[in-house]
Amino acid sequence: LARAKVAGEGATGSAAAVEKSLVDAMEYYRKAEALKPNDPAIANQIAQVLWHQKHYAEAEPYFRKVIDQDKTAFPAYLNMYGLFMSEGKTPQAEQLLKEGARINPKNSAFLERLAFHYATQGRHDEMIDTLRQIKTHAKDWDGVYRFVGDFYLRSNDTESALREYREAIVQDPKHKATYQHSIVEDGQIAGALVRG
Repeated sequence: LARAKVAGEGATGSAAAVEKSLVDAMEYYRKAEALKPNDPAIANQIAQVLWHQKHYAEAEPYFRKVIDQDKTAFPAYLNMYGLFMSEGKTPQAEQLLKEGARINPKNSAFLERLAFHYATQGRHDEMIDTLRQIKTHAKDWDGVYRFVGDFYLRSNDTESALREYREAIVQDPKHKATYQHSIVEDGQIAGALVRG
């Protein structure tokens, strides 16, 4: 398997050389699958190769198999999300993230990715609703306020980022210094943008 991984992931050069590496990798993974038909790591690698070869319909059941075997595996959801987005299946990608969030209510990564999804799709209201939903888990998830503030900052919404950090100081005083540091940094960024 190690040779297949290197052959499939380390391929550089001409398109023909890359395709040959992917074909070689697939050959190894198919042999491994015959020996261990229910191994999620092998299924994931086969799906990755199929995805790179643009055999999207064939890759989907392999990614689904990985998720079905471990419904907590965020990377598997992320891979299938990426596949759906490659196929232009935006509604299915969104539903997959919602499914992951519903099944894994203690893992913030699913809602964080859903907020990012909405941001990239220009769906501002859904993004805001998802960020609010993330904040309702502040007692369960560390760094919620920091994530939301940083999210706004990355979205070039410095005003909202500063508002979130200020709220965080009140709601999460044990991390007050972290939020104050963010406010100073964001304030400098905001000042530079105004002066810029």
